Amino acid sequence: MQARLEALPEAQPRRLVMDEFALYKGHRYATVVMDADTRRVLWVGEGRSREAIRPFFDWLGAERCKRIEAVAMDMNSKRLATAVRNAMPA
Repeated sequence: MQARLEALPEAQPRRLVMDEFALYKGHRYATVVMDADTRRVLWVGEGRSREAIRPFFDWLGAERCKRIEAVAMDMNSKRLATAVRNAMPA
């Protein structure tokens, strides 16, 4: 599986989809980030806070963040929206 993952071309997303979901019944959540054009899952991380999503933007890097044109997410995802605004260049 690792070899297959390494064989994939480096992600160059222009549009992202972000969603949070419950890991278990209760209050443990995770966040998934997908490339909206390729439907490829780019990242999954535990939590739904600004701090939880920061590793995704660190992995993506400043140059690839500059290429992002749009991000789709639930309207009630204020935490994610704030993290996106902080990570994306104006």
